[in-house]
Amino acid sequence: MITIYKSYKSNKFKTLKYACLSILIVMSMIGFSQSEHKSKYDRPIAEIEYHTLNIVVTVDSLQELQSELILTDFDVLLEEAKAYQNLSFELVCNVKGLSKGYTKSVTLKIESTTENKDYFLSRIKKLKEVAINYYTHKN
Repeated sequence: MITIYKSYKSNKFKTLKYACLSILIVMSMIGFSQSEHKSKYDRPIAEIEYHTLNIVVTVDSLQELQSELILTDFDVLLEEAKAYQNLSFELVCNVKGLSKGYTKSVTLKIESTTENKDYFLSRIKKLKEVAINYYTHKN
């Protein structure tokens, strides 16, 4: 009877040992799966800085130019763009419908700083006048 009791006790110990080992393994898996992995490519958003605001307007006709390029809209845009140091405006004028599928275009571009807002707006107005002249004398 003593041997039966010892085998019963050793089976109970083995069962408890495997149960504790299983719990330990499961807890360590849960713990390591919750850890946050940091990559060298992770950067906080606060470090990103914008220096230049590029505005590109592409038009295909004189009517589209006059309806799309409204200078009062640029006043509002430049008020919101105070965080940028440099400004760039590009006007692309396309002429389609020439013979045999050929197209013709001209690109006008100006650059300035945010400190020269009035000068930048006057140059946009001058670019609009040049583009209107381009479309009226496109031949």
